[in-house]
Amino acid sequence: MHAKQQFDHLTTLLNFSIPLYIFVLSVILLSIAQSITKPLNQLIIAMTELSKGEGNLSQRLRITGRHELAQMAQVFNNFTQSIQHLIGQMHHHSSHAVSALFIWKLIQKKRSNMSGKPPIKWRQSLLPASR
Repeated sequence: MHAKQQFDHLTTLLNFSIPLYIFVLSVILLSIAQSITKPLNQLIIAMTELSKGEGNLSQRLRITGRHELAQMAQVFNNFTQSIQHLIGQMHHHSSHAVSALFIWKLIQKKRSNMSGKPPIKWRQSLLPASR
């Protein structure tokens, strides 16, 4: 009867430890899966918003580590920073162009008032004289 008790004890132990082992393994696997899918979803959302023109170029992805997803996030952050810089430069240059046009129009108006001739049109001044 001693062997029967040992067998029953082992059966009870296995009936308890196998589900516990499966539960712990499931938690570990879910944690690993989430550590992959969460940064990937962040990257997908940011890229989707950017491709639709709705992305905030000043916002950066905060994915750290040495894995491929962190490298992709860093490349994405560098890309958005470059685009943000280019847009800033375009804004700066277009502001200068608008200012130059405004000054040019003021000069033309002043010149026309002084000479009595109508001001030169903007487009005509950029085109070569026709023969």
